[in-house]
Amino acid sequence: MGRGSSGSSGASASGLGGRGRASLATVPLPDFASRVEEAARGLAGEGLHGRGLGEKVLVSELHRATAPGMTLEAFKARLLEAQRAGHIELTRADLVAGGDIPESFTAAVASSEIEYLGARFNYVLPRPGRR
Repeated sequence: MGRGSSGSSGASASGLGGRGRASLATVPLPDFASRVEEAARGLAGEGLHGRGLGEKVLVSELHRATAPGMTLEAFKARLLEAQRAGHIELTRADLVAGGDIPESFTAAVASSEIEYLGARFNYVLPRPGRR
């Protein structure tokens, strides 16, 4: 996996999990949620997100940008834990197949999927006003 996005969003791995900052795997859950939302705000509109998704950011892209030391499955488990505790909002993908949707986007949505009690989530939706 890559180590973060290019550009000046400030949501790179070094910006969120690098020098001087504890790993997302070990920080308290509220801090984990805040750091993930901070990264999501920086990534919204970049990369695969230039598809009219607003503020929603794919779980797999957030993982790549913020948690290079965690497996994707561990990152998803932490996201679900944060959502269940009310610290973060996860949302699902509606339409991910169609004539004009690139296969790479469909694959990214599939790899982002978190399933819990029959519900499926693919995105983090940063809450307004939370910093």
